[in-house]
Amino acid sequence: MNKKDIKKDTLIRLAVIIGIIIAVNVISSRVFTRIDLTKNKSYTLSPISKDIVGNLGDKLIIKAFFSDNLPAPYNTLRRQVQDMLSDYRSYSNGNLNYEFYNPIGEDENDELQKEAQRYGIQPVQVQVIDNDKLEVKKAYLGMVLLYEGKQEVLPVVQTVNNLEYDLTSTIKKITTEKKKKIGFLQGHSEYDYTKFQTINSVLSVQYDLINVDLNKNRIIPEDVSGLIVMGTKSDLPEWQLYVIDQYIMKGGNAAFLMNRVVPNFQQQMVIGDPVKTNLFDLMASYGFVIENNLIRDLQCASVQVQSQIGIPMSINYPYFPNVTNVNQDVAAFKNIKSVVLSFVSSLDLSAAASKNLKVTPMLTTSDKSGKAEGFFLLNLEQFQNLKKSQADSMFNSKGLIVGALYEGNYNSYFAGKPVPQDTNPQTTPITGETINASQKPSKIIVVGDADFANEESRPPKDNITFFINMVDFLADDIGLTQIRSKDVSEAPIEETSDASKKFIKYFNLIFPPAAVLLFVFVLLCGGFLLQYTTFGRYARALGSSPRTALYAGIDVVRLKILIYVLCGVLAGVAALVRMSRMGSANPSSAGIGLELDVIAAVLLGGASPSGGRGTMVGALIGVLFVAVLRNGMTLLDLSLYWQMVTVGALMLAAMAQDRFETLRIDPAKL
Repeated sequence: MNKKDIKKDTLIRLAVIIGIIIAVNVISSRVFTRIDLTKNKSYTLSPISKDIVGNLGDKLIIKAFFSDNLPAPYNTLRRQVQDMLSDYRSYSNGNLNYEFYNPIGEDENDELQKEAQRYGIQPVQVQVIDNDKLEVKKAYLGMVLLYEGKQEVLPVVQTVNNLEYDLTSTIKKITTEKKKKIGFLQGHSEYDYTKFQTINSVLSVQYDLINVDLNKNRIIPEDVSGLIVMGTKSDLPEWQLYVIDQYIMKGGNAAFLMNRVVPNFQQQMVIGDPVKTNLFDLMASYGFVIENNLIRDLQCASVQVQSQIGIPMSINYPYFPNVTNVNQDVAAFKNIKSVVLSFVSSLDLSAAASKNLKVTPMLTTSDKSGKAEGFFLLNLEQFQNLKKSQADSMFNSKGLIVGALYEGNYNSYFAGKPVPQDTNPQTTPITGETINASQKPSKIIVVGDADFANEESRPPKDNITFFINMVDFLADDIGLTQIRSKDVSEAPIEETSDASKKFIKYFNLIFPPAAVLLFVFVLLCGGFLLQYTTFGRYARALGSSPRTALYAGIDVVRLKILIYVLCGVLAGVAALVRMSRMGSANPSSAGIGLELDVIAAVLLGGASPSGGRGTMVGALIGVLFVAVLRNGMTLLDLSLYWQMVTVGALMLAAMAQDRFETLRIDPAKL
């Protein structure tokens, strides 16, 4: 093949590669797909998100005000947010567009900063290490959504972990004409939901949260999508029970989160006092029975106590069951791994058997549970130093149901009874005929604990998620629960089996020498490949002079692809070894800064930056030298900045030496 043919062949191959790249980009811009291997599909838009943006009736504009060149952990945030917004745009049928603005550039843009602040996006302070000094700088990390003259703001986006829920719920809010109502029963010692900051901030985006104080308003509005009864402790007048009853008869959904027993801390011996409210009678008439007991569970949360010497310590408290058996078949609670309850009572599901109700257990205790009945002693000391016989008697029950979903039609508590009236003569009497049976099916959730979502006691994150998802479920808005459940905390650690313990033991014994053997194997294979194979000779020729290699008949393009593939495989092997040593890996930041050490090690080992010269043994010596140098500088408490300066200076010295050697060998290059 002559020189002209070689040139022509090279140009044809280059044109084909460029054509393939262009075609792939054109196709990818029109056909969007992604392979998501995460368990919860964390990087894939949920069906509800696709549906909402796919049915936009008008143009939705998102203005993202994000600063550039942010330090970790915000250095990849802008790219991640942009990727997610691109996903939304791809499913919007052209109705969603976004733009990124940098209010703080090389020259601060006052107009952009003023615009961001007009939308309610204020700068936040981030810590930056600049020239080996810790500095605090301001940055913008917010976005505004504009739709049909309305606007909604996400003032600070610090992570993408829950960004899909925030975006989808905000889009739904801005595109919905009227929000659903969620009512909270008040006036009978119930928990004040207005003090639940997280619950209020999340739910208020989607719903109008209203007080249902029957002492003042005397009615439950018909457009209330869900009634939350949380911790009623006193009797209700009969006419108020009637109002609640008729709300359910009209097809209203409700959640009864009720304590049967509450702790009494007024004396040294902590005991439990039964809750007395006629609301239990109303519930029992429908088939919702919370038993008069307290559940204890060896799978439980801990409490902080002071030791005899004043040191705080955590001790497991069985009256705080950690319920890990959460029904995953109910879409609203899918992927919720655990709910921590406190002073919870079990449910008697047999009462619903004769009511033709569909009953779905939602929360079930472990196989090491027990019931306390009659007298409720709650002191922590009773669980310390338990003998096996005592533990067997106290925790002798399996899988006690403490939360359930009831679905179906109900008979009125007041069927065949006269309509009760308020004894206050100044009030307007309740009129109309009693609805004796449900007009349509209702969904009722019953949990034998009113405290699990009380934010004043700082419950776990999953508890809050469970409560919010419960509200969405009652409001028939379960699509959003699937998004929110992506951001659920890690699954609780389960007890390791003997077989697993043995495997871990032998793995820890075998892996360190195996890693060394793997390193030696790669080293020997690399040396053999470079020194004694055609591929190695071709690679050296390519490094020395690509043009000469091409004229010698070497397929340069194919050889480069093989080299890049081989380097990628070796980088993957190195990543696995490093991950196993560190115990974790972050794809957005793992290995950052190591490239400088790698290049320095190779150059110090005798490899030429211009190519064609270098050995595996030399690279090994360079790696050992850089590793020892780094360790020594760390022991001398030398800052990272000066460590990088030192390694960089060694790189320059090695490159200068290589250049001197090249000129010595070939003076013509002077």
